[in-house]
Amino acid sequence: EVRLGIEHGFYLRWLYPKARFVLLYRNPLDAYRSYARYGRSWYDTFPDKPVFTPTAFGKHWRRLMQGFLGDSKRLDALLVRYEDLIGDCPPIAEIEAHLGIQVNRLVLKGELGGPDGSGKPVRVSRLERWLLKRAVSPVAAELGYKW
Repeated sequence: EVRLGIEHGFYLRWLYPKARFVLLYRNPLDAYRSYARYGRSWYDTFPDKPVFTPTAFGKHWRRLMQGFLGDSKRLDALLVRYEDLIGDCPPIAEIEAHLGIQVNRLVLKGELGGPDGSGKPVRVSRLERWLLKRAVSPVAAELGYKW
């Protein structure tokens, strides 16, 4: 769930002590494009935390990533980069080992698109990119995300 931070992971660990976690993160610009496809009208929590701007989205992404990077080991969570997951050599064996499961590799051959099935990227203006970059810095740069 893209809204939930590391604190939710600790709460879930308290509720389900045997739970296993995989924390997935994505290039903030690509994540913003995906978010923008749905109309740029999302709430972190309703009605007090709207995420209507690139700055708000970037601050949310940065807060989640700071928690993931700082506490994933303490949660015993596997941190997975989305770009690696969809790349030529996804870390499926590592995920299987961490979760203690077997993944049906045939399922991985399918492709997903956007809500209309197109998967076409949404246009992001220069101003939006600048505001987003400013909001996710320096965490995004530390993870190797450049634009």
